[in-house]
Amino acid sequence: MKLAPATPELPVRDVAEARRDDRDRMGFGITWHDEAGAIGAVSQGDCALFLRATGADPQPVTVWIFTDDIDRPRSELTARGADLADPVENKPRRPRRFTLRARNRNLIRFHRDFRAGAGLLPRHAKHRPKRFPVCRRARPPAPHATSRILALNAPPPAL
Repeated sequence: MKLAPATPELPVRDVAEARRDDRDRMGFGITWHDEAGAIGAVSQGDCALFLRATGADPQPVTVWIFTDDIDRPRSELTARGADLADPVENKPRRPRRFTLRARNRNLIRFHRDFRAGAGLLPRHAKHRPKRFPVCRRARPPAPHATSRILALNAPPPAL
């Protein structure tokens, strides 16, 4: 079975306004919407976001979007006037990322994965994955270890 990437559903006050904002400030294309204006979608490349009208004060959510180049989307979003909640983070053992704050209070994190399995491990990375130790046949415990285990399992002395 082959699955496509998951499509998150973001809660918004007004779907039409959120679609326009995502188009103008993030460069997403307006993909579709229903006639009632209760749900719609925006997309760019393989990335799609569903937008659903949930009422006056929806709870914000955080969505992670993978990109293979973290600096290019950041500069494009900044040029479009997007509200970046934090700068690009470069921390060991964590993906490079930055967070965009949408007008509907949802947070969109753009990240670049550095795991070796994704084939995106930087050449200069010091934190390469460790190999699993080779399994060896267990040796029987030493006689003194067995007596100690038995002593630990013995009932407590009466007071």
